[in-house]
This record gives sequence, C-alpha cells and structure tokens, in this order.
Amino acid sequence: MRDLLIIYLKPHHKNLLEGQCHSLKQYGIQADALLLLDNKLEYLSSNTEKAPLCYRFYAFLFNLIFPVWGMGLLGLRVFFRKKALETIVSKYKILELTGNYRKEVLELASKAKSQGIKVVSRAWDHYVADWHENLYQISDVINVGAMKSDFKSLFPQFSDKFVSVSYGLTQVELLRDLLEEKVEKDTSFLKAEAQGKIIITIGYSGRAWHQHFYAIDAINKLPEEVKSKLFLLLPMTYSNNDFHYNYYLNEKIKETGIPFQILNQHLPLLQNLSLRIITDIVINCQVNDANSASIQEHLMAGSVLVAGDWLPYKMYRKYGVHLHDTTIDGMSDTLLMVLFHLEEEKKKCISNKDIIYKLNSWNTKGKEYANLYNRLLT
Repeated sequence: MRDLLIIYLKPHHKNLLEGQCHSLKQYGIQADALLLLDNKLEYLSSNTEKAPLCYRFYAFLFNLIFPVWGMGLLGLRVFFRKKALETIVSKYKILELTGNYRKEVLELASKAKSQGIKVVSRAWDHYVADWHENLYQISDVINVGAMKSDFKSLFPQFSDKFVSVSYGLTQVELLRDLLEEKVEKDTSFLKAEAQGKIIITIGYSGRAWHQHFYAIDAINKLPEEVKSKLFLLLPMTYSNNDFHYNYYLNEKIKETGIPFQILNQHLPLLQNLSLRIITDIVINCQVNDANSASIQEHLMAGSVLVAGDWLPYKMYRKYGVHLHDTTIDGMSDTLLMVLFHLEEEKKKCISNKDIIYKLNSWNTKGKEYANLYNRLLT
C-alpha cells in the first residue's frame, strides 16, 4: 500500500499540495494528492508511480461526461466520482481530508476507517465551524493549524487529537529573491498617485468578514496632516462577490479624502509579492484567521503589521517577529504611533525576513508533516 493520500476539497491553492507532496519525498513518505472539484478530479503526485488503474478509469469517465447535459440526471456523475474516490482511497495507509466540508467526506472517511486506514482531517481556516462533528470523531488526528483556540472552544471533546502543523509557503523562495534584488519587482498595477506616499494595505480578501471598515474608521481619525501622506491599497480579488459590501466600502473610503486603489483583478505571483514589498503598513482586523500566507508574506517583506489582538499573529513574538496587535478602539492610536516612528518601525521589521522564511519554508514544514505521518504509520 502507498503511504498517504491527501484529498483537497474546493481547492484554492494547488501549489500547497504540490509543496506538501514534494517535501515529504525526502523523508521517505510517498504522498499523493487529489484535487476534488464539483466538475473535475485532478491527481497530483511527486512520485513516479501513476494513480491506481481503477481510479484512472472512473476519474476519466467522470471528467469526460461532466460537461454532457443530462448525464447528471441519470446519477452517473455522482456514481463515477464516488467509485473513483473509493478505489483510490483503498490503496493508502493514511487518508487526509482538507478543505471545506461536504457529506461525501464523512462517508469516505467512514469507509476508510472501516478498512483500517488512518484518517487525518483539517478544516480550511474559516470553514472550521462547518465541519461535521462525526468526522472529528472518526479522525485519528485533527490538524488545527494555527486555530487551536477556535477548535478548543468549538470541539473541546476532541482536544487530545489536535496537532498544529501549518503549510509551507512555496512562494517564500521568490519573495526572498525579490528582497535580495535577484529578481526585479513588478509594480505596474499600482496607481501613479501612490508615488511618494506611505502605502497602507488593508486586508487581503474581498470577504466582508475582513471588516475593512474598522481599519478605515481608524485611519479616518488620524490628523489631516498625517492623512495627507497616505495612500490606501485594498486587495479585494479573493471572494469579491458582494456588490453591496463593495459599494459601501468604496463610499466609506472616499470619506477619508485619502487617495486609494481597490484591486479587483487577481495579480500574477510576481506582482502580488511586489505588493507586499511596497506596503509600509498592513492592517488586518478580520473575524478570524488561520495564519494566512498573505500576512506571512507581508511580515517577511518588511511590512509593519497592525492586527486585531484576537488574531493568532502574536504567537510570532516568541520567535522574535516584530508586529503590533491592537483592539478596535485602540487601532487609531497604534497607527499614529507607527506612522510617527515609521522609519524605526521598518528597521525593526528587517529581521522578520529570515525568521518567517525559516518558519515557513517547506524545508521546515516538510519535517513537521513527516513527523506527524510517521507517528500514524508506526
């Protein structure tokens, strides 16, 4: 049998799976991955072996007939996908389920468990409350990433199953090259108005639970002479589908009188990392977070982080990372302090680069994942 199959539901970051599989190879763990979308099954592997033959047969039929109108009514789509999943899972010693929850996940985990296969479950950040309690009951291990406090409050009965292993970041290699000027930045997306201004980036997603208004309100309370030096940048490219929220946000920013730019189109990786580098201050006051890659990129790039004190970033302080956590009421004062001492603050953030790289490269994370899986394999 093969060692590990990772099934990722509703995938947002294919490169995470590629990095995870590849990093485990050096530790002798054969890890394959399956991207599970509504309309496609995609097999990934850093190993030389192909997917099991039966899986390839059923996955081919599913991918072939999905666009064909009427086949769904016959139940063939569901049947072929179910058979593809069941046949591939049976070939592995460990099944890891990550992403957002759906009913077939619980059915798949139950069947795997009955065959003696170890089950690892991992909710994808904000989906933590959506995952079914019965799945956690079945799981041998629940990988909670950076959200241990959220899991403890929601599922205290499973606390003995919790482990905290986060993904590595493949893009830190390119970011390091950018910071060392081995690769040239691309800021062609940026408005000319930003030239010579202090750039404050607010959040990293278009979701309403990023609570951009708290940051905007805090900025609007700053003295006019300070506001005149600012340029606001709002990356709204991810899950930016709430027209009413977007319209109200746009009007709210206009009230500050500060020039701004809302990014509505996804940026290529080079431009996205360049955005982190040109950001002087990044503000994050979303409802919760699972140690997002975007914020880690900002920290590594030298942005001064001002984050809600309920978010998990303060844990980085034990590694020596410089950042600020604040309450909603105290955010304006924190920003004012940072702006008055911005040059000094930026110098304090220089050491963040090496710390974040060491913590988040796949060289580090691969070893942590290998330790987790080896405990289940023995």
